[in-house]
Amino acid sequence: IDELVFLKSQGRTCINFSDDTMTANVRRLNVVCDLLARLNLNIQWLCESRVDVMTAQILQRMRSLGCSTIQFGVESGSQEVLDSIHKGITIDQVEKAVKSAFESGYETIICSFMIGHPFDTEETVHRSIRFAMGLQSDYGVEVRFHVCTPYPGTSLFLNKEELGVHLVSHNYEDYNFFNPVMNLKHLTHLQVRNLYFEAIEQVLAHQVDRLLPCVTKLRTNEANRLFGCAGW
Repeated sequence: IDELVFLKSQGRTCINFSDDTMTANVRRLNVVCDLLARLNLNIQWLCESRVDVMTAQILQRMRSLGCSTIQFGVESGSQEVLDSIHKGITIDQVEKAVKSAFESGYETIICSFMIGHPFDTEETVHRSIRFAMGLQSDYGVEVRFHVCTPYPGTSLFLNKEELGVHLVSHNYEDYNFFNPVMNLKHLTHLQVRNLYFEAIEQVLAHQVDRLLPCVTKLRTNEANRLFGCAGW
């Protein structure tokens, strides 16, 4: 909170809590919210969260105190995959948290997904894509897809043999959110790459479908202003 006060004194009006445990401890979160309410800093802030700790009441309070953007790490639209990676959440919790954030008036709701989990199949990936597109359609969610990456030191990296994962590159410069470096039990790294491209393509196509009516309306309004006629 002292840091927020300092940043506000430096003229900052929007602050991102780049911390995926920002809301993990609800008791601590409530203390932070109490201090924000007391200080009345009048700033916008962004944070990441988990769907299993968010309630409608918490989301509404955070929104009233300036939280304009919230990101949920969903990872998969397949319950089987979520269970296999020990995510500890359910598809129903995702839906409820996103709906509550939408109804609370958040300007941006982000849901991030990963493609290429150790037990992913074409069907589970397509299930994730369909689920993500549903969230985008129903609640205006900003969907982000990334490639599951076995960073050194992670459980995925340390248990790759047990998980049936074969690394196709040991060059850590290849390890990022966009370049598959694993052959899985059911998918090769090339199949994962193609499924990732497919997911991105669908996200972009859906965004175009949503934006096109807005662009058309803007063009029509501008034509009316300039020429006094519709449909120019």
